[in-house]
Amino acid sequence: MVTTYTTVSGFRCLSNTRHFNTRNEQPKIYVVCLSASQNNKAYGIWINATQSVKEINQQIDYMLCHSPYPNPGATRSYAIRCYEGFYNLNFDLNARIEDIQTQAVFIAKHGELGAKLIDYYEGTLDAAEELINEGYQGAYESELEYATQLFNTLYLQGVPEHVRSYIDYEAVKTAIFWHYFFSIELDNKTHVFFEHLGDPEFKQCLEHFLRPYTWEQLTQIA
Repeated sequence: MVTTYTTVSGFRCLSNTRHFNTRNEQPKIYVVCLSASQNNKAYGIWINATQSVKEINQQIDYMLCHSPYPNPGATRSYAIRCYEGFYNLNFDLNARIEDIQTQAVFIAKHGELGAKLIDYYEGTLDAAEELINEGYQGAYESELEYATQLFNTLYLQGVPEHVRSYIDYEAVKTAIFWHYFFSIELDNKTHVFFEHLGDPEFKQCLEHFLRPYTWEQLTQIA
């Protein structure tokens, strides 16, 4: 259900919902020794990518030291060959360990939805994290269900009962998902998010944007 909160000034605002992963995924990477690869030997290890960067690097160093073709004193010679638990995220095998680790932690916390958000923002983790923490509205059967609940929460109390059947919820859905909201389909559910778009008066803009599609039309009917 759509929830709201009221500011000190009495203005009703949308409230976000917390999302947590329940599947306990542990994204991991497969790191190989390049010296061994160059000698036609396959040598590498799987590493849990949600560990600290220090722990990941320690395991890489351990793998390199025990390689059948160690290269003492040389630059660390390794490569990430494959990965698991990152879903369909477009993963850069040449990415820094620091970037891989932060994405892995985010996905471990938010599951496939987290991976889809990272992909939505083309790898920009800060934007994905801000959105899921501040803009997540929950899971619904459809965008229409969310739009219906949103309108009813914000406006229905002020709509005369004899014209409520004329409410065009489809128009409300089209309006808000064209401008402020977007959704991600996952596990037969529609996960809804709203974006601030850098506007500090977002909540007031939302009501201003919704009203022409709803209240004015309804009062004309009344």
